[in-house]
Amino acid sequence: MPCTTVWTNADVADAILQAIADEPPLAIADGGTIRAGFHAELDELRDLSLNGRQYIAQIEARERQRTGIQSLKVRFNNVFGYYLEITRANLHLAPADYERKQTLANAEVHHSGVEGLRAQGARRGREDPGPGRELFADIRQRTARRRNAFARLPAPSRNST
Repeated sequence: MPCTTVWTNADVADAILQAIADEPPLAIADGGTIRAGFHAELDELRDLSLNGRQYIAQIEARERQRTGIQSLKVRFNNVFGYYLEITRANLHLAPADYERKQTLANAEVHHSGVEGLRAQGARRGREDPGPGRELFADIRQRTARRRNAFARLPAPSRNST
């Protein structure tokens, strides 16, 4: 995410307050640095990482209902990502919108929407730090551009009582 505008001090402060979680983790790689609600795509990825198994089960149930193939399974591998596995005995029930990808020993691999599940977040069951890391890096870069201006600000006054 390239930084194309220069922010004022107030812009930087607002961005930090709006974007960074109240209690961010010590390591960005742990995820959770960016506040929920700040970035819709990151929120969607978080939701998938937390509820991915449930989404997969819902897709599997929906496709079983739609096709009448009770042995249909949603699977994952590193070559195809998410796919539908249909046993040879049920191939005649596969709808026309299922795209055949590979033949296995006793089944076939088909695609039909399940590959749209985001990356591997649903499978891993944890947040992918990539998008949050990019957002954090952008804010850090914009803040760094203003460091000289911050250095010239007067120190906060300390009232002794």
